[in-house]
Amino acid sequence: MSLRSSFTAMLNIKHPIALAPMGGSAGGVLAAAVSNAGGFGLIGVGRGNVERMDREVAIAAAATTKPWGIGFQSWATELTTVQRALEQRTERDDAFIRRSTSARRSRPRV
Repeated sequence: MSLRSSFTAMLNIKHPIALAPMGGSAGGVLAAAVSNAGGFGLIGVGRGNVERMDREVAIAAAATTKPWGIGFQSWATELTTVQRALEQRTERDDAFIRRSTSARRSRPRV
């Protein structure tokens, strides 16, 4: 049984659960497991260690086709790290973003 909400609809997930993107703890394996179980897995990058991010993104991408993301400490992350994360998007990610954006626009605002 799944609980539908605007959160689950926007992210195309089964359960309204998001993994906290804790740097050093929430890596690609855990993010993929949460996503495969129907939640939204997030890789924790913390302050933006690019080498760790690249490694964990590759792990998550290989382990799931479900939606997942990357979390940063916005006050401590360099812009170049965020740009690097955006460069790693795939065509599948872009299709997901287009679907999510389209779904948000089609829903009435309350």
